[in-house]
Amino acid sequence: MVSAAGMLAYTAGVAQEPAPEWQGIGSGIGAGYAWKASDKVAAYLEAEEQPEQLTEIREAHGAMLDLLGQSPDAAFRFIDLGAGAGAVAGSLLNRFPRASGVLAELSDSMIEAGPEKLAPFAGRFRYLQYDMNSDSWPAELAGPVEAVVSARAIHHLADPRKGVVFKRVHEALAPGGVFVNWDLFREESEPQKPSHPVATVQMQLDLMRQAGFADVACYHEVGRRRVFFGRKPR
Repeated sequence: MVSAAGMLAYTAGVAQEPAPEWQGIGSGIGAGYAWKASDKVAAYLEAEEQPEQLTEIREAHGAMLDLLGQSPDAAFRFIDLGAGAGAVAGSLLNRFPRASGVLAELSDSMIEAGPEKLAPFAGRFRYLQYDMNSDSWPAELAGPVEAVVSARAIHHLADPRKGVVFKRVHEALAPGGVFVNWDLFREESEPQKPSHPVATVQMQLDLMRQAGFADVACYHEVGRRRVFFGRKPR
């Protein structure tokens, strides 16, 4: 007998590939709080090591880092929002050996996994447990920093909260600093789910502009993810 998780889903009569099992763990819990579940984190991190996923991550991170506009020997500071186990931060620290950053993350399990994965960069990063749904903005994230990065995290927030986070990011950046966010989007025709409030491309771009960002654009569309970019004016 085929399990429910392994069955093909059908939408409008068209077969679709089943979602990875980790996506169902803690499903229905909004605002990103499902990532507090250690079993979901463990399954996700295992899935991230699959060759196809590693290729997608490497290419997306490459696009993100190209947009930072930093020379390889630049010494700059960054914030990684929703840092997880440090995937983006690891790519950034590897390309820019003089960079250092604060990794803001909600999940205890992610924070526990991160230092081991980032061991080659010890001394150049530190974790901060932070909930992006919070009305506070810690002093450790106040900046000014030259870059803020995020990947596959902010989409968990309701649209008004996304806007709040974008404004805080803008405030934390030094003049000329950049915000680069690789994240999910939904099509305009799709309804937004309260438990998984992915925004449309246009909504995300509009929220970034409203937060004060200039040169707002998106790049590197693969599947339902794009790299969103904005710069704080000088």
